[in-house]
Amino acid sequence: MSCTIIDNRVVTTRTPHRCPGCGLVWPVGTEMHRVKHVDMDTMCNDYWCPVCEAFASEYADDGEFAGWDGEIRADDPTRWVAEAQRLGMTPPRAAQEQAE
Repeated sequence: MSCTIIDNRVVTTRTPHRCPGCGLVWPVGTEMHRVKHVDMDTMCNDYWCPVCEAFASEYADDGEFAGWDGEIRADDPTRWVAEAQRLGMTPPRAAQEQAE
């Protein structure tokens, strides 16, 4: 069954959100790509950090996004960090992530 995208835009977050691409919890005020979609008759919101958004087309299957549970960052952490630096992003620290 395929996923139907309802809304797709960049938002500034009002609450912390875990990015499905890197698995990190990004703080309030982060600009993230929100994808609102219906998957298996359930409405979902995914919030993608700018770093994983840069990799999303490589990881998308036929243009659809899937839950990767941090696979984008885990697959190539050196490249992921390099992309974060290129974008001027400071990823959240693991200690902050575990507190969530």
